[in-house]
Amino acid sequence: QDEVDKDLLWMRERKADLHLKMMKSACLQNNFGVASKIVGRLDAEYVNVTDTNEKLSQKMCAYTTRYYLKQAKYNLTEKMEHNNIKYLQAALQTLTEQSYLITNDKWCNSVESLKYRLLLAETLDMTSQCDLSDDLSVMDYIREVTDIRQVTDSVEASDVIEKKSFHYFQEVAKLAFGENNITLKMQYKALMSLAEFCDHHLKKA
Repeated sequence: QDEVDKDLLWMRERKADLHLKMMKSACLQNNFGVASKIVGRLDAEYVNVTDTNEKLSQKMCAYTTRYYLKQAKYNLTEKMEHNNIKYLQAALQTLTEQSYLITNDKWCNSVESLKYRLLLAETLDMTSQCDLSDDLSVMDYIREVTDIRQVTDSVEASDVIEKKSFHYFQEVAKLAFGENNITLKMQYKALMSLAEFCDHHLKKA
């Protein structure tokens, strides 16, 4: 029975890995219809691997979040901003599943944690650029994964979300050079992400 269970788990993991590659390819082609269907399959498979393969479950979370962010960014480019919030809320919900990457001592200084914080920072940055005047419910999703304070005004909400985003970009840049196990590639990504954030907001000011 143990061998059967191991084989079944192996097949589930390979299936999940294949779906991740398919979703990455679909997102690169802006084929969000296909990517959305794959996300549905990954949601079902996530339960099967989350307790047995931490690295794969982290990868599934990251890819799914990337899909939601890419869809939201595409909508912004195509002037379909009204659909952005639902994708950003979905991204935040997905990130909540992996919040232990910040809170757990085992993971908090790891490369995986830095990648997670960058995803969170990017999600918050994109959320701060949305029109929140009609609905502040996204703040509830943000509070599930950060300690952001309660606000009642949409302008103030955008401001505190932007500041929290900057906090994570800055934090990653500091941590990337404070830990011995961080690769040069990750250090470069950390600095470039912070620089791009600052450049974008300075141009906007």
